[in-house]
Amino acid sequence: MKRLLLSTASLLSLVSLPAFAQADTTRPAQGNLAATVEAGAQGDAGGLVEIIVTAERRATSVQRTPIAISAVDGDALRLSSIADVAGLSQNVPNLNFNRIAGDAKISIRGIGYNSISPGGEPRVALYADGVYQSRNQAALLGFYDVERVEVLRGPQGTLYGRNAIAGTINILTRDPGSMLDGYVTGTAGNYGLVGTEGAVGVPLSDTVQARVSFRTVDRNGYGRNLSSGDDVNDDHSRSIRGKIKFEPSEKLAVKLTGDYTTQNQNAGGYRYAGRGNASIPTFVELIGATVPTNPQDAAGHGPKQRIESYGSSGQADLSLSDETVITLLAGYRHFMASQETSIDGSTAELTQMYIDEHSKSTSAELRLSQKIGDFADLIVGAYYFDETNSASNQVPFKGIILHAPNPDQFLEFYGSFGRVRTKAKAIFGQANIHLTDQLELDVGARYSDEKKTIFEQHQVDIVNPFVLNDPLRPGFNPALGLLGNGEGTQGASWDSFDPKVTLSYQATKSVYLYTTYSRGFKSGGFNVGGLQPPFKPEKLSNYEAGIKADLFDRRLRVNMSAFNYDYKDLQESIIVGTSIVTKNATSARIRGLEAEVTARPVGGLMLSFNGAYLDGKFKTFSDVNSAFANLGLQDLTGKQLPDAPKYQFGGEIGYTFQTDFGDITPRANLTWFDKVYFNHFNTVEMSQPSRTMINLHLGWASPDGNWTASAYVKNLTDDVYFVGTNTNLDALAFSRSAVYGDPLTFGINVTRSF
Repeated sequence: MKRLLLSTASLLSLVSLPAFAQADTTRPAQGNLAATVEAGAQGDAGGLVEIIVTAERRATSVQRTPIAISAVDGDALRLSSIADVAGLSQNVPNLNFNRIAGDAKISIRGIGYNSISPGGEPRVALYADGVYQSRNQAALLGFYDVERVEVLRGPQGTLYGRNAIAGTINILTRDPGSMLDGYVTGTAGNYGLVGTEGAVGVPLSDTVQARVSFRTVDRNGYGRNLSSGDDVNDDHSRSIRGKIKFEPSEKLAVKLTGDYTTQNQNAGGYRYAGRGNASIPTFVELIGATVPTNPQDAAGHGPKQRIESYGSSGQADLSLSDETVITLLAGYRHFMASQETSIDGSTAELTQMYIDEHSKSTSAELRLSQKIGDFADLIVGAYYFDETNSASNQVPFKGIILHAPNPDQFLEFYGSFGRVRTKAKAIFGQANIHLTDQLELDVGARYSDEKKTIFEQHQVDIVNPFVLNDPLRPGFNPALGLLGNGEGTQGASWDSFDPKVTLSYQATKSVYLYTTYSRGFKSGGFNVGGLQPPFKPEKLSNYEAGIKADLFDRRLRVNMSAFNYDYKDLQESIIVGTSIVTKNATSARIRGLEAEVTARPVGGLMLSFNGAYLDGKFKTFSDVNSAFANLGLQDLTGKQLPDAPKYQFGGEIGYTFQTDFGDITPRANLTWFDKVYFNHFNTVEMSQPSRTMINLHLGWASPDGNWTASAYVKNLTDDVYFVGTNTNLDALAFSRSAVYGDPLTFGINVTRSF
């Protein structure tokens, strides 16, 4: 790693030598995904435009923020037909999005959500308008009326805290303005896709503005269920958001937001994908059950998924002076997710699975922003979070699996329930110290305290007939067919001190360098229904260096970073018998490089490239793979971390033709993903080979800018690939379940702005 950092430092020094001119103007982003490009000739003759972000709780340019950050504005998202977090992963280095059943698995730099038990917590913190979204499934909901999305890579322990050990995704939606404005978008595509999106902002008085936005999606399924004939992987969602901004004086601004989203789909779930151990025939094979040959098809029960999310938030900014601002941000979130599916995935319908999760959370953050002359900018604050999350998991099996007298009757088999109460408190502070006109020092720290309590139940019932939502009868009583672990209540608490030190240097007007040390923390917790002792927290230390350069009058932008992680007590989930267990892997190390390059060499030509190298391995960890029990306890030292492809490269090329009837921009986007493993054993059966994704876009903007349209083709080659796999328990002979990526899709959207 020392050689890696020295080599990177040498590269940074070489790049920083020339003193290239750079325009000082900063303007809002305008629609190119890679790095916003000025459409007209304003000052910098069509160079690359700086994007203003609030990643550090203050407005700064991306090019002068000492974080590995990618920012995309809402117009660019719409023109590129990116509707959710999954679409971002093809354009942001070291950002990966996978899915298993009804869970969203976001990972940044090889670190992400990996729980296979309902109620788990993510490692990438997702925020919407500053409010933490605690449930991983929130990442399955779409973007609409978005001002900007910021992806912060690396631990954000100081300003964001809990569960930001891998990074943070900030979704900033549009605020009301002082003038009437808005837009309406209509979308149509294959598989019967019909979508709408729109917003209208209006001033109600000199001091009050309001904005209402909405989104609807209706799409038929990518496949069919062989058992029921229902569509599979369809989409039916509705979203609405309202904002009111009140500015009674120049000193005070108050913003109130409320939103509601519902999503009903025959989506998620599992598909039968063969053997979890190539040498062991699955139970489905042994009984000769029929399984789909089309990976987009399903069989057996489900899949069905329903998500309901709503909440409200309020933010007040009080300017005591030009140097002092107090901010209070409070939020309430209600979240419900339910999933129904078949585990075996065959027409024999040997299994069913019912997962329900309900969460209610409140949060509050109080911040003081203080400018100390020209010497420093200071932020200090306190944070509070309170959540009650309930999760249940029912998995009935047919009697044929359990060798029961009636082979076609569903028996209760596995059931679990848990209710977790989380209380988190933190105090934090960060100072941005201007040592010279070019040299700055950021020093920050956060102290976090988390307490969790759980009531949980676990049952294994191999005799009684299955009744949906029937109360569990936990306990060990073989005479009644009860072989479970019972029920219990326990609690635990953890605390963490997470510092950050960053040194940044504006080498020239065009070249910005930074190096940082930071720590991240993910609290310990419980496996809902597992009745195991609490697992320990995770700790991560990050050593990072980076460069951000705008060269040749902003015709070329080069952003690069190199990092080294020391990662301790990783929380890894496995199935032991009929129980889900989380183990703390002793340690791991992750090294990597990232690069984002954007160029506008001439006129309307736009080029971009992003690349990532990731070397994430366990340092000391041993475990038993039940699907390969003959291997016994395996030493996993040197094994690749799950969901951490070693290489990822992407690029885009586009050209804007200016005509009398508007600007026309064809673009082609290609992303190559290296092989990825879905478990810590690195078995072939639990992996996705390297693959390439090709997307095409054709954009049009009217001469007055009031009309825009975009046609797209995604997954041009109709590539078939896994986004997640799982090996089932011994009773199914370790069959493999999988979730597949979307097939080839195409469509068009038209927007009228006013």
